[in-house]
Amino acid sequence: LGGGECGERERGVKVEAVLLEWEGFGDVQAERIGQVDYVIGADIIFDPLLVPPLATTVLVFLKRGAVCCFLAATVRNQETLGIFLTEVGRLGMCVEDVERVQ
Repeated sequence: LGGGECGERERGVKVEAVLLEWEGFGDVQAERIGQVDYVIGADIIFDPLLVPPLATTVLVFLKRGAVCCFLAATVRNQETLGIFLTEVGRLGMCVEDVERVQ
């Protein structure tokens, strides 16, 4: 998905998938996207070098009014996940681990 759009407009629901370039992402790019209620990502915590830009991108959306961010992560490398958790903590965000529901 990237740049696609679908939604149930009669109920006032709009779902949009947007391809984000995390490096250099800031308020200017977020302004172009507009208001975001939720940030959702999956399998995007994989490269330690991309962790700081990813965390900053999430923070930008949260500061601009997003309710929360849901990230689904497969732990391939515990060290990379640890770097992510440290970085979001450094930026003042908290992480809640949600167990898989069967």
